[in-house]
Amino acid sequence: IRSEGAMAMVTSRVLVACGVIVASSASTAAAPADCAPSGGCAALVRNEQVLLQMGTGAHGPEHRSTHKAEAGSCCQTVKETHPCYSHIVWAMELGYAARPEMYPGLTPESSFADFQMWMHDRGLHGCPRPCMQTPTSPGDSDDPTAAPDPKLPSNAWVTKPDAHIPPGGRVRLYVVGTSNVVWQTWPDQLHAMLVEMGYNTTPGDYTATSSSRPSGRAPICENAADYKHLVTPRIGKVGWASWGFAFESKEDCVPEDYNGELGKHGFRMIAGHKVSCVNSWACDTVGQTKHTLVRPSDVAKDARNADIVILSHWMNDSKQRWASFQCFRGDPVDLNNSTGSAPITLWALRRLVRAIHKANPKVVVLIMARYPEAVGARVNPDLVERVAALNEIVKTAMEQEPNTYFVDYHFPIGVDMFQIRNFGHPNCRGDRVMATKALEVLFDRGVLGKGLRLPAADAAERCVVLQKCGGAGAGAAGMACCRRAPTCILKKVGECAAYGPGAPGA
Repeated sequence: IRSEGAMAMVTSRVLVACGVIVASSASTAAAPADCAPSGGCAALVRNEQVLLQMGTGAHGPEHRSTHKAEAGSCCQTVKETHPCYSHIVWAMELGYAARPEMYPGLTPESSFADFQMWMHDRGLHGCPRPCMQTPTSPGDSDDPTAAPDPKLPSNAWVTKPDAHIPPGGRVRLYVVGTSNVVWQTWPDQLHAMLVEMGYNTTPGDYTATSSSRPSGRAPICENAADYKHLVTPRIGKVGWASWGFAFESKEDCVPEDYNGELGKHGFRMIAGHKVSCVNSWACDTVGQTKHTLVRPSDVAKDARNADIVILSHWMNDSKQRWASFQCFRGDPVDLNNSTGSAPITLWALRRLVRAIHKANPKVVVLIMARYPEAVGARVNPDLVERVAALNEIVKTAMEQEPNTYFVDYHFPIGVDMFQIRNFGHPNCRGDRVMATKALEVLFDRGVLGKGLRLPAADAAERCVVLQKCGGAGAGAAGMACCRRAPTCILKKVGECAAYGPGAPGA
């Protein structure tokens, strides 16, 4: 990182898009005039001496080059070879987290194209105007109740009488989580399944939500057309843990000197442990977001207008060993197991669940299980039992709360179930497992009167590891097994087809 005002001459291989003017210390190249009528841009590769004016750093938002992307009819979403690309990645992964106020108009959920457009509008790093997707068909509309068509055959479903929400009733979803609700698609897959079953999913009137769709970092799933038009309200705080959603203020935080920073860290006692008041991954003060907590009262206020609140905001509680236990002031709470942090998790979960039920005793609260640890794109078999033990503790304790149910699911070993782009986060297959299990719990507990037809318990394990998805004309048993298999998907015509992990997001 260079100091402010520093000047540097760098040689870069500049990919010049249509509408981009490059000015160097030696010459100026006019924009090429061969824009394609369709809006695609011709590329011109040149070696240029580019004069860089350093602002807040080599990749910071004030780092401007003298080659500026002019607005025009052409667009180009940059790739790795473009000089703009590394600046966008840096801003998305580091710059925004450190200084969000330097990126007005952007949020943690903003896509790669959003960041590129932001830089293009300010003439930064030679970023051309990205090719932004716009609605082009009825399937791309923002109608939250639009259902996929054609529907599955009637024997793909099961029904029960006297459920809390009858078939075709209204289901207002509200999701609270961390990166797992913005870098993953399981809330959206769940929403799409509800629409497919004929439920009215028009959202409630919420004020605390931060987004309604997955961010550009989420994988692009084969069935994205089923949910990309749906509005699924959620609070997604990347890197946070459950205690960031459990307090109304920080008045009880005691400043302490820690990690070489004098008085920047506040700690409070939770379940006998010192826990940081900084809400970010690793409780890092540099990555601390502008809004430093989510008040339980704000979530509870929104819950008054919801039917089902889904909580997945505790996934990072037991992952603090990857951050040297900074959130616990260096105390190795769960160094040798995954259950050492359970008392902290349960304390925070109860605070939020009870606040929700105080505002609306009738709302159903689902608590999503913590997904397994990953090694590459697959489940780490050595840590399965540790995570399962933690889930069992949380399930046993939290299902003592009224109208609260735990969604426990399992990923097969030896199958690609995790993303590479967002390490440790389930991919499209994992998201479908999570969504399917959530619906199963809602039906089994009598919340929903219509549910998915799933295989009997004795056949479920065989379906999870199903290798061949079959084809068209599957009977009810075949469709049920297809629903359970992570590597398969049930098409609208009743065909069980192969289902991939999804393409990486931006």
